[in-house]
Parts: sequence; structure tokens; C-alpha cells
Amino acid sequence: LNFVPGRLDDCVAFTRDFNRQPSSLVSADICLHSEYLTDEKFCRELAAANRELKRPVHVHVSETEKEHADCLKRHGKTPIAYLADTGVFDFGGYAAHCVWCTDDDFRIMAEKGVSLIHNPTSNMKLGSGFARIPRAMELGVNVALGTDGCASNDNLDLFEEMHLASLV
Repeated sequence: LNFVPGRLDDCVAFTRDFNRQPSSLVSADICLHSEYLTDEKFCRELAAANRELKRPVHVHVSETEKEHADCLKRHGKTPIAYLADTGVFDFGGYAAHCVWCTDDDFRIMAEKGVSLIHNPTSNMKLGSGFARIPRAMELGVNVALGTDGCASNDNLDLFEEMHLASLV
């Protein structure tokens, strides 16, 4: 497959073809970076394309207070509510950060099967704050650890994330 970045049909084809391989250790999913780097038309197109794949979607959500507030201004909804309403989470998902998520966001995540990916190093480096992990878990959200990426973390050390998550 000749993958051309930015082409949803290529992403869908890659995901479909990759997941046909007989492996239980690695799978492919489609994703979008965030609510603020796309528009509603694309979110709905991605959700429609994912109806064939039936895969969870990965997205960065409510990492900063500004991002969260700007989404409320643009759409009258939090990023989680907006993405859920566009169908992005119809087959579950992975929401990185979730620092500014509300209890209602956590309820949506639990209902839709969206895991919260906690990135304590990245959030500390960027001064974003911390996700309310105990509250998310109380409301039924699955929580996992992530590193975010080298640009906002300086490494990809999950053992460091475990240590910092336990301290936070």
C-alpha cells in the first residue's frame, strides 16, 4: 500500500488490510489528532468510514484548559461530548490526556468504551494539570498509561510513567 498522509481512504485501507494479518499482539486503528485540528465534516467522515472497520479511535482530548474552553465556544460542547456526537467514539476509543474532562465526559467515555490514556510526564512538562484518575475510575472509565510522545515527554519510558502516576 502506498500510504499518502491525510487521505482517509488510505488510512481505512491500511487499517483494514493490516488487521487481516493473523496477529493478536499488534493491531491498527484510525485516529485523528484532536478536535481542534479538524472540523465536524471530517469527524463525521471518519466515523462513517470506521463503520466498516469497527475499530476504536485514538484522539488527544481536553489536554489544556484553553483547548477545552475553545471547544465549548465553537460547538457548545466539551471535546468528549462533541466527538461522541459526531460518531467518532461509536466503536470505543482511546482519549489521551483528559485533564479538563468533566464528570459528564467520564460518563460518556464509560458508556462508549473510551479508555483514558493518562500521560503524567507530558502533562507536567507542559503544565497542563492532571487528569482526575480516581474520579474517572469511580465513573467506570478504563484508565491506561501513555507517554504522549518525545516532543512533550523527552522519552517513551512507561516505567517512569508508572512511577509518576503513583506519585500524582
